[in-house]
Amino acid sequence: MRRRGSGAAVSGFSAEVEAQIVVRDLGACAFPGCGRHVAHLERGTGFGWAIHHRRPKSKGGTSLAWVNAAANGVVVCEAHHRHVHANPAESYANGFLVRANGIQRPDEVAIQHQVLGLVLLTDEGGWVPVNEGPTPESMWKDVA
Repeated sequence: MRRRGSGAAVSGFSAEVEAQIVVRDLGACAFPGCGRHVAHLERGTGFGWAIHHRRPKSKGGTSLAWVNAAANGVVVCEAHHRHVHANPAESYANGFLVRANGIQRPDEVAIQHQVLGLVLLTDEGGWVPVNEGPTPESMWKDVA
């Protein structure tokens, strides 16, 4: 695994896409029931956080451009990152894993997100509610 000068693991996402994911997820673990603010912690230390690939790189290769798009990434604390991989049936059901069957891409699979609710994540770093819920516009209307 490559490392940045700070010692943080490089996820495969560009710095721009990582920033989009962290802003979209409000720097918090997106796993249902968690929401712990983690983006200020060091990544990959066993108590920090990660940007989880919903369709793992090992299941689709990095030759597919969308594997490192924002819809395929989500902020999770280390504990929930381990949980996602240890519990694949649950993780497929709640959208934290996307099957490598070539039928659906991450932007087509809803995720049960702690902060945003049930949403489709976009490759541009946004989201679309599946049911009634917050939109990017409503979440950020008072910011700026």
